[in-house]
Amino acid sequence: MTDQRTPVVLVCGWQEDASPIARAFQREGTSIVHYDLAEVKTGVICRALTTTDGVTPRMRTTLLAAAPGRASDAIREDLLPLLRRLASRSRVERIVLLVPPMIDIEDLRGSISTAAITGMVGHRDGPLRQDVRIHAVISALDSATWFADATSAEALAGRGLAGTPPEATVASAVTAWARAADGIVVLGASHGDPELDEAPRLAAVLDRLAPGVPIAWQGSDLVPDPHDLLALLPAEASSPATPGIHDPLLGAQPPLESEHGIQWLEFGATRPFHPQRLHEALDPILDGTIHARGRAWLATAPGTMLWLESSGGGLTISAADRWLAAMTPAEHDEQPAERTAMAAARWTPEHGDRHTALVLLVHDGQPERVRDALAAALVTESELAAGHELWRTWEDPFGAWHQDPCAGFPGTGATTGAIDIDTRKEGD
Repeated sequence: MTDQRTPVVLVCGWQEDASPIARAFQREGTSIVHYDLAEVKTGVICRALTTTDGVTPRMRTTLLAAAPGRASDAIREDLLPLLRRLASRSRVERIVLLVPPMIDIEDLRGSISTAAITGMVGHRDGPLRQDVRIHAVISALDSATWFADATSAEALAGRGLAGTPPEATVASAVTAWARAADGIVVLGASHGDPELDEAPRLAAVLDRLAPGVPIAWQGSDLVPDPHDLLALLPAEASSPATPGIHDPLLGAQPPLESEHGIQWLEFGATRPFHPQRLHEALDPILDGTIHARGRAWLATAPGTMLWLESSGGGLTISAADRWLAAMTPAEHDEQPAERTAMAAARWTPEHGDRHTALVLLVHDGQPERVRDALAAALVTESELAAGHELWRTWEDPFGAWHQDPCAGFPGTGATTGAIDIDTRKEGD
């Protein structure tokens, strides 16, 4: 059966890179949505909606109020009902959204898939996914700056993006654009040109962060036809859900060998981390790592599965779930069969399913240095034998939980769950 929902294309990247790609979609039947943040410091966001009647584009602007530090919320609360209104119009065959850099792409994708829209005049209350589907995420990356951005510790607000959440970083943004993409446009380079030093290294990174994703390598003065890129995508390019915390960490099967110093490092352990030693090891772990994620067992948190995620110079550790070994039999029985089967494969009488499983994308060609730093942060055999009686006496610098560096470092943000949007306005 043909899917009758209106397809939505999300175009990500720095606005000067992504805007030409979004505009290249302009044709009859396509609506392009862009949020201008130039005046956000004054509490105003300008939303531009461009439609084409025949061959003539028409832009309509709407001013939105944004409370200090709440620009992302204002955009989301405007965008989701707007998508429903546009999808209801017979002339709209596709919607293209130029995603503001401050918006977490996975958060946005989740919101479109889970949001319930209520109170719209002329529309039934219900999930937005009844009206629209995400066709693809296309990311525009600058070959000259992406690698430096991905390994930096700079706050996103430092790029002049007022209203950006304090935890958002440049590295988390540019890494997310690559990881979330169904298609990538690399601007300012042609893959294989020996005079462009960044191109081979960037290609090696993208092969590992976004394995199998089609990439268009463009010269600095060229804008690709995005429809050509869409034609390379599978029919269900953006349909799979974001991998969960219990899913395989490298489920897309990227290359594991080293190329231009870029390599995935897999680290596993059945001993917990010593909290203080792990804290002291974070600098050598982050130095030389583009991205890391995975599950961690901390000796001072025996019931909690921790989730570790980093991009560039910052790392966030948060409580993700409870270990099955810490659950009651009734709670255990309620868990998905896939999770219990995976836990059974590694279960031990002493510690149950507790373990550490991390993947780290290393860029300095020294994965063993990172592996050694992680291994040194584990409890020793004698500390393991001493058990919880000893562990509970240790100081825990991670608290509940942690971002590193400690002094207000803006790390990665958490993805929100399902939301409800109640709107009583009509128009556009």
